[in-house]
Amino acid sequence: MKLLLTLFIFINTCWANVPSSYYLYEQKPLKLNDATFNRYVIPQIRAMGQEYYHLLRKLHPINNSIIQIKVKIIDMNINYQRFLVECRKDTIDCLDIVDKMYKQARELDSLLLKLKSRQLIFKNKKTEEVAPLLKLIYSIDEISGHVYRLIHKLEQLQITLNTNYFEFHDSSYDMNDIFHNMDLASETILTSLLDKGIQNDFNFARITFFKSIERYVIQKRNKKYLLSQLEQLNLSWNTFHMKMTKGNHQPTREVKNLIKIMHNRWNSVLKIILRD
Repeated sequence: MKLLLTLFIFINTCWANVPSSYYLYEQKPLKLNDATFNRYVIPQIRAMGQEYYHLLRKLHPINNSIIQIKVKIIDMNINYQRFLVECRKDTIDCLDIVDKMYKQARELDSLLLKLKSRQLIFKNKKTEEVAPLLKLIYSIDEISGHVYRLIHKLEQLQITLNTNYFEFHDSSYDMNDIFHNMDLASETILTSLLDKGIQNDFNFARITFFKSIERYVIQKRNKKYLLSQLEQLNLSWNTFHMKMTKGNHQPTREVKNLIKIMHNRWNSVLKIILRD
């Protein structure tokens, strides 16, 4: 009963921090001018995402390589979205975009090989570390398979682009599937080596906060999304913040300080939005 009461008070407090995603208490819609959104809000939110990755690096040494893989897949996905928009049948020259995607795919393949050969080894590992490591190796192999397929598709595109064969060669459907699967697999490996308790909280933060702001706010610069989802984003962040600072994890002082910096960034974003 005491736990339920505490949870109820916390949720109401979070909701009280930010009024409706659409309206303030006096029924005025939330507004945010483009200049403030681009110059202040996006940099603060981007910094929070970078600090989330930095937290993961602090919690396990192999996470640095895992994050490099994740970031490379994100960058490749951005170029693929450009390809879908710009490289249609009436496009004169899309070879630069395809060449860039091909180079990134080769770089990703190299990152995967280095991680597996240099870091994913069982020597001197404790018994409880073996199962997570095996799962990670399986996921890395899965991503490697998708990358191999992608490289093959991109090589076909390099050959057919700017020829009469391009209009008969539409690999976007196949590549949609590849990028979707790579994205899913890269999400699962991000926290795969964390302890179970803290892993659940980091997955929660990733799914309910960081992934959406990364995709819609940072990449697509969708201001309407941020305003419409502000309540839910605030609740998600405050839940993660509470669990990390007042839960049972006992993080190091360095981790606590980093979370405090992130919390201050989010609160500054809220203040800007609510006063704008």
